[in-house]
Amino acid sequence: MSPAASLQMLAMYWLALLVGRGAAQWLLPRVSHGKLLTASVATAMTGCGVLIMTNNRFGAAAGVLFVGGGFAMIYPLVVEKIGHRFPYYRPGFFNGLFSFAIAGGFLAPWALGFLADVWEIQVVMALPLIGTVMVFVLLVLLWIETRLTAAAGQR
Repeated sequence: MSPAASLQMLAMYWLALLVGRGAAQWLLPRVSHGKLLTASVATAMTGCGVLIMTNNRFGAAAGVLFVGGGFAMIYPLVVEKIGHRFPYYRPGFFNGLFSFAIAGGFLAPWALGFLADVWEIQVVMALPLIGTVMVFVLLVLLWIETRLTAAAGQR
């Protein structure tokens, strides 16, 4: 793919992220947050899978749109979940947590470049896929913990 086409794909990713964030703000009061988070994680995982297996521009565009749309919903849902779960913490505490998380985002391009040099380019989408799977596992664990806490409270 040419550098110009690659930049178009990057612009398409950011557009999907932007439109997804707008859609998230509209959907949050209307849709169950658990279903929305599950759908966004599944969409992001599908996009990562498509990007790992694609060998053409259409597959890359579809994967980029899925990943951007899926990742867009996760941040507002996580911020809301943290705010409800830990209401006694000051907002500055959460800024520190997200700043720490952003450090991982800064290290990711270095790690991806190193891994792509050692292995093939498909490994570049394996790292975000692993991260998305970890978000899904965390979602399931939070759901189980909520169910167990509610069941213990009814006794």
